[in-house]
Amino acid sequence: MKFIDFIENKIARNELTFTLDEAKNTCGQSASDIKKEIEFHKEKKHVFPLLEDFCLIIREEDKDFVQMDICNYIEDLGRFLDKNGNYYVSMLGASDLHGASHHAVFVDFLTVDELNYPFSKFYKKEEFNDKIRRQYERKNNRIPLHKGYYRTHIMVNQYFPPKREVPIPPKT
Repeated sequence: MKFIDFIENKIARNELTFTLDEAKNTCGQSASDIKKEIEFHKEKKHVFPLLEDFCLIIREEDKDFVQMDICNYIEDLGRFLDKNGNYYVSMLGASDLHGASHHAVFVDFLTVDELNYPFSKFYKKEEFNDKIRRQYERKNNRIPLHKGYYRTHIMVNQYFPPKREVPIPPKT
């Protein structure tokens, strides 16, 4: 299967994220070939690599926007970062959802129970600077994921969310 067909099939199923392993297995290509395809389609604004091996698919109707709506990918990102599926969307900017996003830069927060993804893979070598390293080392439970306009802080906290009498249903 060609990479573009893989992307179109994902859009047809309304799945707007994919992992490198998923694309590699479906397309039957090597990781380096898939990375070249991702770079090619990134230039055409079909995909956006949020992490080294987690990408967002940009639909035709979303190409004119600066960034994709966080509601389209935050749950998949949470499941990707914590393989046990213990994640919690901590905060979304209310004014961002209600149309006042032009007033400020918004940062979204995602809390995971345990980070099963290497910190060094959050950033490519040229993006991994001393400021990011110091911020992560100083506040051991927070990793800033800033890729262009995509700003998400990943919080690692095994005691969050607190125990609830009524469990929060998945896919809320």
